[in-house]
Amino acid sequence: SSVRRLAQLRAARSDLEVIALHGNVDTRLAKLAEGARALDAIVLARAGLLRLGLEGRATEVLALGVSLPAPGQGALAIECREDDAPTRTLLTRLHDPETATCVHAERGVLVALGGDCRTPLGAYAERTGDLLRVRAFVASDGPSGIRTAERVFHWPSDEAEAGRIGHTLGDYLSQEMPHP
Repeated sequence: SSVRRLAQLRAARSDLEVIALHGNVDTRLAKLAEGARALDAIVLARAGLLRLGLEGRATEVLALGVSLPAPGQGALAIECREDDAPTRTLLTRLHDPETATCVHAERGVLVALGGDCRTPLGAYAERTGDLLRVRAFVASDGPSGIRTAERVFHWPSDEAEAGRIGHTLGDYLSQEMPHP
């Protein structure tokens, strides 16, 4: 039922009939097993299967070239009061600067495209040595269809720079996208 996954699957395999399938993981797996709606396969989040101890049910993991995640997907955030110094000190041990930098780049794409939870877009940033690789896509029903981009940058000096890098990539993707 994810518009992001739907757009990517249609772009990768136009021969497939993709339908929305609702329900929790067990319900969806049961529908597949019983052949409901003549299903040949279902797409589920790998993280959900891992959490439920059902990773063995996956027969294929979609590559990033087929299915980019939503910006920031899989990263956790913790908030606390600004004036709570003891808690902030404890939380610094949980903060991963590399993950934060990558998430800022991904969110930069999201901001540039004006995306929300119903916008079919994905972004994924990762560190490779001293480089930041950012991949993104956005889809529309218009004539431009799906647009993808990938760029490699020098590792940013801070999270704000990472956000600007992502924004630059999002701006590029928006150049030919129809605006409401």
